[in-house]
Amino acid sequence: MNLLPQQHKRRGVEGDVGEMLHARRRFLDAGYYRPLLDALATRVRGILDASPGTPVVAEVGCGEGYYIGNIAASTGSAAAFLGTDLSKAAVKLGAKRYHDVLFFVSDVHRRLYVPDAMLDVLLDVFAPRNAAEFARVLRPGAAALVVLPSEKHLARVRAELGLLEIEAHKERRVLDSLAEDFTAVDRQQIEYALELPAAAVADLVGMGPNYWHDERMRTFSGESLLTEASFVMLHLERKIDRVTESLA
Repeated sequence: MNLLPQQHKRRGVEGDVGEMLHARRRFLDAGYYRPLLDALATRVRGILDASPGTPVVAEVGCGEGYYIGNIAASTGSAAAFLGTDLSKAAVKLGAKRYHDVLFFVSDVHRRLYVPDAMLDVLLDVFAPRNAAEFARVLRPGAAALVVLPSEKHLARVRAELGLLEIEAHKERRVLDSLAEDFTAVDRQQIEYALELPAAAVADLVGMGPNYWHDERMRTFSGESLLTEASFVMLHLERKIDRVTESLA
């Protein structure tokens, strides 16, 4: 489902392309980020258990649907699940595999096309953020779970291949950008050793922004790389007083 109005469809800006999405699916299906998925699923289940009625969970920038699709399959609850991404190819790939999720195309930088105060949980895993839209679509007191790479994430791979660096003080910048409408509730660090065979290294390079610089992959000639996965999961809560103030 493509909810972008004609005036919001920007020529040349279509999100991740097919090669990137298939590389990401191979990498994630191999389980390299499974501990992160498990941590997210545990956190979401805890929130849903305390939510009345039929809660709604959405992932922004969901890509091919790995996180929201597996969380939907594992919750066993009556919640509704949504996944949205700018890439039409990603939405199609997600919809073919994860039938418990409604996928649709939207641009987080503009509008999510979700009604006001509809969501109980919003997931943002390595995806762009829009503080105003996040605040609009979450109900008062609802949760936003934002996952970022720490500065240690894949350090050996980045050093070996000369890949793009992680923005310095990224976590602080993200928290500051959301502080007007959100309260930080919890911070969880997820870290573990990761051994990547050559094929997985190639998929890792090809599934993200480094795809556009794939010539860097040629500098790796070994059989595998031992590195570390290091993520930060921020649990934020939509401020109630900000909602009250905006409606006054």
